[in-house]
Amino acid sequence: MTGLVIGSISPDFEKFFRMSHQDGFSHAWPAIFYFNLPLAILLSFAFHQVVRDSLINNLPLFLIKRLLPFKNLNWLNHFKKHYIIIIFSILVGVTSHLTWDTFTHPSDWFPLLLPYLNQK
Repeated sequence: MTGLVIGSISPDFEKFFRMSHQDGFSHAWPAIFYFNLPLAILLSFAFHQVVRDSLINNLPLFLIKRLLPFKNLNWLNHFKKHYIIIIFSILVGVTSHLTWDTFTHPSDWFPLLLPYLNQK
């Protein structure tokens, strides 16, 4: 699940880094491998090492009970054991983001092909 979620947001991190709405390269298909995949792996480790436990501790009680087993997850060991699945999940997340953007961004080819997608 981590790979899907973080992979689906990683293309927009370029906007965060630049503090701008412009996409320089992260939304190009080749960037999946040289920008989005490495960034998503880094963000996955950052989430599990820094954010996860504090997030779980501050959730409502019914969610804490449900997510408590994940507090004991050793992400490094989990990644070593399941790296192929995690990388594949990241790639699916990034690809779904880029594909969805072709439908929703007015400058992409799908709204140009189907003009009614640009109507407000």
